[in-house]
Amino acid sequence: MSSVRPKVLHGVTERIETPRGRIYVTVNKDENGKIYEVFVDSYDSEAKALCRVIALALQNNVDVDELIECLWKVETKEAVFDNGVLIRSLAQAVALAIGRAAYGPEYNGPYAERVKMLKEAKKTEKKEVPEEKTVSFGGVCPECGGTLIFQEGCRTCLNCGYSKCG
Repeated sequence: MSSVRPKVLHGVTERIETPRGRIYVTVNKDENGKIYEVFVDSYDSEAKALCRVIALALQNNVDVDELIECLWKVETKEAVFDNGVLIRSLAQAVALAIGRAAYGPEYNGPYAERVKMLKEAKKTEKKEVPEEKTVSFGGVCPECGGTLIFQEGCRTCLNCGYSKCG
């Protein structure tokens, strides 16, 4: 059963760009800091219904992370960026506002940290792969007896720096 709405709630309103235009999302919290309700000021006719469902879920103790993830899965073919965050639906924009109200203004969506880690891993892979492809055994160094590697058309000693190209 849903709880009785407190007389006073405190909230924050955030402007967010969506594929359907700019919206203003107000997220209200109760005296304990729990997100209680969400309002969207938009010309989109679905926004009012979306807010009612979100408020119902929140008032019936649906986990905020689950709610955000559920909303984030709603995507359209259109997309816009809002302060560097890719927004593909009105639902994602509302999820972003809820996440920022819950976790702070640096929140960039439920998958942002995962995406950041994947990007960093790809950069690391790109740096390592060319070295592995271009480096091979080039013999024994005539000056110190160390290992020569063949890289970019030259034989180079890893110990003393000897190099012979061609």
